[in-house]
Amino acid sequence: MSQFITNFAKEQEQHYRTAIAKHPNFGLHIKREAFTAWGGVVPDCYSLHREDAYEGDLGLFWNTFYFLKTGAYKIVTHDGQAHLDDFLACAFIVGDPAINVDSISRRSQVYDSDINSPYVYVLDVGGKHDAELLNFDHHQFDRDAIPQCAFSLLLKARGLYHDVKDLWPWLSPTEINDCKGPKAFQEYFGAKKSLIGAKSPIEKFILAEFSKHTGTIYSSWPIFKLMREFGASLHHDLLRFKERHKEWAATAVVTVDGITSIDVSHLYAGNDNPLFGAEPFLRGKDVNVLISQDDRGEGFSVIRRQNAATLLDFSKVEHHPLVSFAHKDGFVMKVKPSATSADIQQLLVLSKI
Repeated sequence: MSQFITNFAKEQEQHYRTAIAKHPNFGLHIKREAFTAWGGVVPDCYSLHREDAYEGDLGLFWNTFYFLKTGAYKIVTHDGQAHLDDFLACAFIVGDPAINVDSISRRSQVYDSDINSPYVYVLDVGGKHDAELLNFDHHQFDRDAIPQCAFSLLLKARGLYHDVKDLWPWLSPTEINDCKGPKAFQEYFGAKKSLIGAKSPIEKFILAEFSKHTGTIYSSWPIFKLMREFGASLHHDLLRFKERHKEWAATAVVTVDGITSIDVSHLYAGNDNPLFGAEPFLRGKDVNVLISQDDRGEGFSVIRRQNAATLLDFSKVEHHPLVSFAHKDGFVMKVKPSATSADIQQLLVLSKI
């Protein structure tokens, strides 16, 4: 990618000359040295406003000059009603600690200079998929194509798609809902009724706030800051997911009286989301119980996995002196901090159905 950008910048010298010929005021004080030392001066009438968008050679030159002058990429996506995939894609980019993005343009017009610039992310709009040029739209794909939304195309370009499919089980239904519609979404979950009204009110609110903005959203605006923090959390989760898999792999599975359990209470504090990444790691493995520090207070949390629904019922030990809480449905219990590992294993045995 770096060599591609270098070659692209060299090509812009011709665009520069063409742009100056067509728009003499634009190039009044921008010298050829702008393409060697990037020390050109932009005249007052063309200050570095992110909402500036130009077509053709001038647009390509402007996008190149803006990036190399500021070090900031731009994002272009569609206006109107925002969907989860374009919000996720935008947030993932602005939250990436490795790159700088200072604006998101939500507009109906997508210029060729956006599509053809390696400094502009074009997301969920434009009718192009070209990772090298940062174009991530899926609407041009055939109706029978595998469901891929703008966010999943972005993840594939970064080699992250298969990792996150394990970590984020919500990605597949997001792809199906965005590409195939509510009927396919309903069928994916095997639901008898429509799930159109089942969207989280948090998701509805955030997408509505994003949808309110037409034009440029700047990095100082509240919605941009929210997206950056959310996107940063996605990147953090990916890094932590890989680290935790290594730690979980080094933790022994204990078997007592036919009950298999894994205890990570020595690895993570209760306020560190102790079971983060557990299910993707344990999927398909014969582990009945997860033991961790309690994430709501002192002591231990003991979770029954679905494969042990007919094996264990923790409500059977709700009155045990070491148990501070046991759910009536029997899938979770909280154990007092004075309990030892042996005590917890004994509670599991007592909970057998």
